[in-house]
Amino acid sequence: MKRLILPVLFLGTLYSTTCNGQEKDWRLYQPSEQKKDTLTTQRINVSENGGQEGVITYHVSQDIEALDSLRREHPTKNTGYRVQIYFGSREDAQEMRTKFIQEHPETGAYISYLAPNFRLRVGDFRSRIECESFKQKIAREFPGSYLVKDKIELPPLYSDAERDSN
Repeated sequence: MKRLILPVLFLGTLYSTTCNGQEKDWRLYQPSEQKKDTLTTQRINVSENGGQEGVITYHVSQDIEALDSLRREHPTKNTGYRVQIYFGSREDAQEMRTKFIQEHPETGAYISYLAPNFRLRVGDFRSRIECESFKQKIAREFPGSYLVKDKIELPPLYSDAERDSN
């Protein structure tokens, strides 16, 4: 019997605090007046898929349009891969960056701070395979390099003909 007193008191206290913890009565909640939705209509031609035309009508909230415009104004970086070739002092990182850019001017080199050291990461690769290929290419010059997942600047996409001409 003595063993049950402490758990019963604890559960009783917990129950009473959770019952009285709400400040508002959510049964009386009245949603605020919502903004009117914007009606957007778009006409598309789908003649390639059977010779028919169709009209797509969709409703877009003004809030969604505002968020979409903010995203266009302030695009985020995408996740990709880089090769980290140095981690240490600021001066050495800057020297290493200069050396790297002289030998590989087409590849970006980025210095970032991770207390108390600086790290030098190079490249903007969409896939791990591209990054690994580049790492193998610079392995003799920078033997301690390794792949890291990072936020990258998206490199331009080229068609096969454009890539062959470069």
